[in-house]
Amino acid sequence: MTATPETASSGIRSLIPARIDRLPWSRFHTRMVVALGVARLLLTWPLVALCVAVAWPLVRSALPPGHPGPRHPSEPDIPPA
Repeated sequence: MTATPETASSGIRSLIPARIDRLPWSRFHTRMVVALGVARLLLTWPLVALCVAVAWPLVRSALPPGHPGPRHPSEPDIPPA
């Protein structure tokens, strides 16, 4: 079944996607990929460290007094059977 003007969607028709695939890869594209990779590497770890530094006081205040910390959980109080 072929689409006729009456049954086809009223969307915008474009040849841009077909032309984008035919664009040549240039030095600009290589530099952009490298720059984005470096930016991702340089920005990811500092942001993670900042989140941990901001969240640590909240985590520590949520633990009961005398708790050794989240890396050393205390044994649950289970009565003997």
